[in-house]
Amino acid sequence: MARNSRGSEKLFCFGWQTNSPNKSINGRRRTGAPLTPTLGLAMQEHEFISSIDCSFPYKAPVEWRRIVVRAPRISSNAALMVVYELCRPPRSVDLPKEKTRLILEHLYRHFRHPLKSVLGRAIEAHITGKELSVEKAGHLMRKVAAYPGQYNVLSICYSSANDKQGKLDELYDQITESWAKA
Repeated sequence: MARNSRGSEKLFCFGWQTNSPNKSINGRRRTGAPLTPTLGLAMQEHEFISSIDCSFPYKAPVEWRRIVVRAPRISSNAALMVVYELCRPPRSVDLPKEKTRLILEHLYRHFRHPLKSVLGRAIEAHITGKELSVEKAGHLMRKVAAYPGQYNVLSICYSSANDKQGKLDELYDQITESWAKA
């Protein structure tokens, strides 16, 4: 889990930021979209993200296959929320690496986006539990900055390193502020 320079975690829930270190859902801390929604996002995207946030049906193959096919039809951010849920399952869920990769492969058959290649290292860091360096995570985050509104990808990259000095916090804030201005 990424920590800011003050030692507290940057937490998010249901697409809305919370700075309360005591906030968790289903036993896990959240990182996701910013405090305010991006204008212009379809309500369908928000509803979809809320429906799988902390409740992805990892153990129900028919249901997760349906979600994986539906997500890219809604938006790239919705599809990337599926990736986020695979990278950061609730603590109450034991998700084997093989199953994570199976669901990702299924998603990638239905979803094309330039950020898939950027995400590879960050996803692998989450799946294997081997954190990236702060520099590498920052490099990935800067690549994501070119795609406004891709909060789920930004959060996956942000949380792939343990940033004790708060460098990634500053970068995260700079990127989300630039997206808000665009």
